[in-house]
Amino acid sequence: MNIFMLYKLNEGVTIEEYREWSLTRDQPTLTARDGIQSYRVYDVESSDGTSEFQVVESVEVSDWDTWKEVTSTGSMVPIGDDFARLVDVTSVVALRGAQIK
Repeated sequence: MNIFMLYKLNEGVTIEEYREWSLTRDQPTLTARDGIQSYRVYDVESSDGTSEFQVVESVEVSDWDTWKEVTSTGSMVPIGDDFARLVDVTSVVALRGAQIK
């Protein structure tokens, strides 16, 4: 199962600040957790520069229950606190999906 998260950063947070946190804290912590097969984070914009989102995450995870468990316990708790400081949580769109094969 894949989870796609789209969001924008809080006002005053630069993509460089977010990138540093993502590479040094978020990505290493999440990928070390059981049940996470892959985790990719993208700095995005629309072709016309008007996208309301600045970041898209793609997470391959065992199942939805695993995702909820992984993101709300253990080493991910302080990551969630950082996320709330960096990201406009009201902008977060989370989608679940399975690849069409």
